[in-house]
Amino acid sequence: MKKKIQKIVFIFVWFITASASATPSFSVYDLMVELAERPIGIETLEPHFSWKIYAQERNFKQSAYRICVADSPVKLENGDPNVWDSGKVLSDNSIFNPFKGKKLCSSTTYYWKVKVWNDKGEESVWSRANTFTTGLLNESDWGTSSWISMEADQLKIKGIHYQNKDALPASKTGMYKMPQFRKEFKVKKNIQKAFVYISGLGHFDLFLNGSKVGDHFLDAGWTLYDKEVFYVSFDVTDLLQKEDNVLGVMLGNGFYNMPQERYFKLLVSYGSPKLKLILKITYNDGTSQEIVSDNSWKVTESPITYSSIYGGEDYDATKQKQGWMQVGYDDENWENALEANYHPKMISQQIEPLKVKEEIPVVRCYKNSKGNWIYDFGQNFSGIVRLHVSGRRFQKLSLVPAELLNKNNTANQTASGHPF
Repeated sequence: MKKKIQKIVFIFVWFITASASATPSFSVYDLMVELAERPIGIETLEPHFSWKIYAQERNFKQSAYRICVADSPVKLENGDPNVWDSGKVLSDNSIFNPFKGKKLCSSTTYYWKVKVWNDKGEESVWSRANTFTTGLLNESDWGTSSWISMEADQLKIKGIHYQNKDALPASKTGMYKMPQFRKEFKVKKNIQKAFVYISGLGHFDLFLNGSKVGDHFLDAGWTLYDKEVFYVSFDVTDLLQKEDNVLGVMLGNGFYNMPQERYFKLLVSYGSPKLKLILKITYNDGTSQEIVSDNSWKVTESPITYSSIYGGEDYDATKQKQGWMQVGYDDENWENALEANYHPKMISQQIEPLKVKEEIPVVRCYKNSKGNWIYDFGQNFSGIVRLHVSGRRFQKLSLVPAELLNKNNTANQTASGHPF
């Protein structure tokens, strides 16, 4: 009996050892397309795949790989890579391997995975599935969406340096109001996917049902606005509600329009702030719906009463429209948006977006000799200020940024520029 037990134990240990030796000691992780983890808005028809390899043994060398791509997670999981199966490719390259499958479709999410072989012919298990989503690959994918604005364009200025005062227009240019737009719409079915594609010039903040979409800052990036502009793509599937929904957008000038007032290193104006948007909704039953920017959108002046990339920003809290980003808000007194005659090339923004990376505390706070408060952050940086205040209606509060202090502890703007 004792020998029988020993035999069973020996067989069990051998089985575990054999199973362990059969398990590959390497795996694939950190899948990326076009050097992004789960990119949205890919416009290339030949995206490039990259990955990293974890190996327990030293001197690991990849000898081959296999990539599979499908248009649904179920197909990928069930071994039906209906978009592309690279087959076993003999290569040690794990970065920027090009896609060679079927022609990609616009506004579509694709699912992919990869496995690799080492130089001994052993293969890894499949990686976890990852995704990439295409942008609007054709001009027609924008549907009936139009560029909309609150005001018609006035005189356009391509670029005048502020020191060349003789070349400045006689009357001020770029003195447009800052608009905010809204559009209510209904969703009546169960949603499979929803993507919004938006360009707001010069910069925009997008809201859906009262929540800011994404965590980007100062979208979209700067371009030669008379030739091309960036649009930004967002997955808003989880932000949509059954039945009633509302989109809201606020615009700022950025480098698209510089008011001829206060401080400007360069005077540029391509016209009034503008918006172009399309929301593409795909339902579980295969049908779809599009919400587009057009003259049915409502627009009014936002609480931002002045916006300049060099001259700062004014915000009038008395002009806030409480609840304007919520369903059911009464916008009867708002105007209908104007459709603009503007036709630049639309390009998906694939650069890494600006984001808030760190919160810096105030290291010193005191009043100077003029009775103004000084908030010293202890370092030079690019950022925005969060300030909680209480005061009387119409009371004015000014924030003056500076890199240096004068001897009397007032702001010294000689290094950063100031209104002239």
